[in-house]
Order: sequence, then structure tokens, then C-alpha cells
Amino acid sequence: LRGENATLSLSEEALAKEAHAEVVEEFGVIKSCQEYWTEKGVKPKLILKEGHKFTAWVKEEVRKACNIAADSTQAWESNGGGKFSFKNPTGKNKSKGGAGSAKEVARSMLKKNPNQYFYRHTSPGVEHWMGDWTEEENELFLEVAKKHGVGNKWGLFATYIPHRVGYQCSNYYRAYFVGQGIIWDPNFSFTKYGETIWKGGRGGF
Repeated sequence: LRGENATLSLSEEALAKEAHAEVVEEFGVIKSCQEYWTEKGVKPKLILKEGHKFTAWVKEEVRKACNIAADSTQAWESNGGGKFSFKNPTGKNKSKGGAGSAKEVARSMLKKNPNQYFYRHTSPGVEHWMGDWTEEENELFLEVAKKHGVGNKWGLFATYIPHRVGYQCSNYYRAYFVGQGIIWDPNFSFTKYGETIWKGGRGGF
């Protein structure tokens, strides 16, 4: 869910710290991204600062092709508005139940909440790739991260990576870019076994 929502409430922050403390207790002393890779002599291609985030909107070519509004406020308000929550992701005070509902709800949110849509879907008519990432994709990913930031709003991020969706970008970021020391992200720590640990606990990123 973190990939579909950009912020943490104060209570969620407290839970994140508690989860991180549990990881420390389980694995012993863990090291920051910078400490871990510095000891191994690995030089990053990008070092992120505390509080970093993705700062762009839907890629302009995708936005125009899908007839999406110019910013998030316009997109939300011009398509029904309402108050967003995880229990009410459409803002309509009702949700579809049943298996697979999150994907189907996301499908209906292309113009209202593109981040939610692109977290699970490619642009209409665009093939969804599921195989290994290419070197060209790696270079594009890093270019987008340098220009617009990274680490939240993975659906919007994915509009800059053709044929991929937000959850793929999120998973690949953690496994490859953070996991291989290509990007140093202060939101992650490392165990002595080289396992990446998001500061909110495993599974929370």
C-alpha cells in the first residue's frame, strides 16, 4: 500500500519505528545504506537525502494520451472528488469487495488517481512486460530517479518506464538499485547478511 500513498501519519511513523526496532532485535546491529556499502568499497550512482520523494506528475506524453488532468488536485476533483482512504480509495464511500478488488478498483481510477491506476496497470493498449529488466530500462530508471526523485508514488514513477507498472518499479528498486548499492537510500538499512530492511519493517515498502 505504501506505493499507492505518499505519506505516513504520525501513528504510522510510530508503528514504523517499532517495526524497525523489532528487526534490529531479530538481526542484531544493522547498518545504514551508506555504512554498509562504504565498508564494501561500493560507489553509488545516486545518493538520496532524508525525506526524498518522487516530485513529478504523470509523464506528459502519457498524460495527454490518456486525457488526464494537469495535476493531482484537478484529476481528483474533476472526477468526483471525495475523501481518500485505504478503506475508501475511490472517494465514493463504497468499495468493491471480493478477490482481486484492489486491481479492479485501480483500473477505474485512471483519470481520478493515476498513481493508483499505474501502480497496477500500464497505459491502455500498452503491453505489460513481466520478464527481466533490460540494461536500457536500468539506465532509464536511474535517469528518472535523478531527475524526479524516487521512493513513493510508484504508479506515477512507472509512467516514465514503458511497459512496467508501479509495484514492479518498487520491487525492482529495492532488490536491484538499493540491494546492489547503485542508489544509497537512507530509508533502508542492511543486515549483516546483506538483506535490505526498510525502516518501516520488512514488507512495508
